[in-house]
This record gives sequence, C-alpha cells and structure tokens, in this order.
Amino acid sequence: MAQTFVISLGGSLFALPKGLDKQYINRLVGFIKKQAESGQRMLIVMGGGQLCRDYIKAAPEARRDDQDWVGIMSTRLNAELLRAKLGALAYHEVVIDPTRKLSFRQPIIIAAGYKPGWSTDYVAVMIARTNGIRSIINMTNVDYVYSADPKKDRSARPLSEITWTDFKRLVGGKWQPGLNSPFDPIASKLAASEKMQVDILNGRNLQNLAACLSGRSFKGTRIE
Repeated sequence: MAQTFVISLGGSLFALPKGLDKQYINRLVGFIKKQAESGQRMLIVMGGGQLCRDYIKAAPEARRDDQDWVGIMSTRLNAELLRAKLGALAYHEVVIDPTRKLSFRQPIIIAAGYKPGWSTDYVAVMIARTNGIRSIINMTNVDYVYSADPKKDRSARPLSEITWTDFKRLVGGKWQPGLNSPFDPIASKLAASEKMQVDILNGRNLQNLAACLSGRSFKGTRIE
C-alpha cells in the first residue's frame, strides 16, 4: 500500500519580499509530480507566508479574528495556485476542513487554512490525526530548529533532534495571526499529545526532502 505523507508547506517558500518565487514553485511542482508518479501520496497543507503577513499588516485596526480570516484567505490563494499547477494529479478542490476523513482518488490533496485560531501547522496535525497518520514533514525556510534565535544569539546551535517538551519551551505557548515559528505552539501541543513525529527541514532543498520522504538520513530537525 502506498505511503501517505502529511506535509505542512510554509508559505514563505512561495513568496519572497519581491513577490512570487515562480522558479521555486515550478521546481516544487515538478518534484511533487515525480514523487506522485513513483507511488507516493501526499496531503499538502499550504501556508500563507509573506502574503499572509503583508495583508495582516495592512489591517492593524482589524479585530484579531478578522486578521486571522485575512491570513486564512492568503493560504487558500496559495493552495489554489499549487492545486491548479498540479492539474489532474491533485484532488479537484482545496480541502479546508481538517476534521473530514479523506479518500484519495488522486495522489495529491491540497489543503489550506480552516478558521481563526488555527494555523496551517495546526491544520496539518488535525488532518494527520483525522486520517490516522503519525508523522508530518514541515517544509520551512530554515535548515534546522536552533537552540535559540540565531539572529539574536550567536551561540545558538542547530538541533538534529529535540523532544516535544524542549521544543515547546523554545516556541512558547501562544498563537497569533501571522506568527513566524518553525512549528506553531498550539500545533506543537496537539502533536505532542498525539505522540506524533514532526520533521522540520528547508523546503528549498528538494534533494534533502526526497531523502526524508524515502526514510533516509536528512538535514533537519526531528521532534518527537
């Protein structure tokens, strides 16, 4: 039986400050198609990234829930782009309800934000739980989780492994719209309670992602 992967795809990989990274998006689409043709199935949850943060910053006076809805819609726009580019390989609509059990008619399902207070990392954990999947790959724009913020602490060191207890100490316990974290605090709490494994890696290194998908050694951080 084909293996199914849940992937939380950071929106920061899609859009640079100057706009959409079309070259990367095309490389990623080619990679996903190749993986699907080899028999792998993927549930990909698309984040909002810079698009999300830009839109939220444009409405500082808005209520928190309204800011969250703006962010959610940015994840759905990114998801629709990825779904459209994958064509017939992807399920015909973007999934927005992570509590709905899914059946694969196509090898790829694209999902996006659900409702206020739910980051796309949390959506990925919920989709995994709903569908009986015990591990998640988090594609982000950094190579590792670090022992501290490397932009603020020169002694910060990369971590290849970390427990959920230690990781939750690093990221804290609060969620806010547009939060930029290796894996969001609320999602971390749920993943820990479900005893899930989350692999965090740099999504721009597709060769490294292939190693992770195949169960080989990869450059990144495993949380469990």
